[in-house]
Amino acid sequence: MKYYVYVIRDPRPGKQRQPILVGKGCGRRVYTHFKQEVHANPLLHNVFKKIRAAELTPIEEIVRWFPTAKQAFAYERHLIKKIGRRDLKTGTLCNLTDGGEGQLNSLALRKAMAKTWADPRWRRAMGARARRTWERIQSDPERYAEHIARLTAMARKVWTNPKYRAAQAKRVRDFFADPKNRATHSHLTRRLFRDPTMRAKQRKNARAFNRDLWRDPKFRKKFAEAHRRRLKKLWADPAYRRAQSERMRKRMSDPTFKARLIAGTRKSKHRQTPEFKKLCADRMRRQCRNPKFRAASAAAIRKNWADPTFRAKHTARISAWSRRIMATPEARKRAAARLRRLRANPAFQAKRLKALRAASVRRWTTWRAERRRARSPAPARTRRTGAARRASARAA
Repeated sequence: MKYYVYVIRDPRPGKQRQPILVGKGCGRRVYTHFKQEVHANPLLHNVFKKIRAAELTPIEEIVRWFPTAKQAFAYERHLIKKIGRRDLKTGTLCNLTDGGEGQLNSLALRKAMAKTWADPRWRRAMGARARRTWERIQSDPERYAEHIARLTAMARKVWTNPKYRAAQAKRVRDFFADPKNRATHSHLTRRLFRDPTMRAKQRKNARAFNRDLWRDPKFRKKFAEAHRRRLKKLWADPAYRRAQSERMRKRMSDPTFKARLIAGTRKSKHRQTPEFKKLCADRMRRQCRNPKFRAASAAAIRKNWADPTFRAKHTARISAWSRRIMATPEARKRAAARLRRLRANPAFQAKRLKALRAASVRRWTTWRAERRRARSPAPARTRRTGAARRASARAA
């Protein structure tokens, strides 16, 4: 049998081994309460404090074993009801609920916890205790790996429940819907990240977590599909498109932001990798194979180049970019080498020759049509008299 119900008794003289706590557990759960220097239950914390002052140890007793957790929870509720609780003035137990998995009658627990956590000294003590526990876990690699694996398994098990996900999402939305909560959260986050050590630590942990996460092909595929669906839904709204365009125009009108964006893009190591470049090239090829995308792109380009202001601005920008790129001998050498590679490619040569022939045919056809119009004499216009005009008008 795996589960049991335990009773913790008071060993002090005069207390007659009275029960102070009833609980359900498995493994070494019954022996963990007294080891905690600071307990979340204020009643139990005070009793344990008096027992430590008397240099005694509480009596930890396993009452009965059960094959299932449901049966253990039922017996726990039975014992709590039979012995009685201190907060309800019905017995000697420090339990703040009626027991069981559902945390019945937890209003008293919420009130007691709110009162306890309102004390700054209590909060500092709990924070110090949590830090010490976490440092002990991190100091042992095997224990740390086991702890992370256990937390990951628990989180995955919980988040597979749609009701739990919906409830958590609603709770977060309700929390951030309050301006006071948003302001408090922003203030605490800014205060936390003012510390350079904490900022570097958080950045390092986030990078390690994201690196491990993105190495999983299933996660990448799932994230890409969800992101694609979300973007498709957002960009189908004309109001959202207009707002995003206006926002981007406003931001790009700022020279500082534009320079910072360009510098960040150039310094990005991810964008310089062959894998990223191949991914972008494959994505562009797939888009260009779509007739709708080609038609939309061509229409947008024609519309933009029909504007003289845009044409002059874009031409000047391209000229400045070309001069800046070709200003160094290394850049000229790279451009020449790339041109040599392209000319050595038979597919590129065939494509280039086809484009040149098509352009030549267009120019030749246009030139012949212009020459034909220039050589053909204009039809002679005969001047008619007023009588002739009136006669033709009557005939019509």
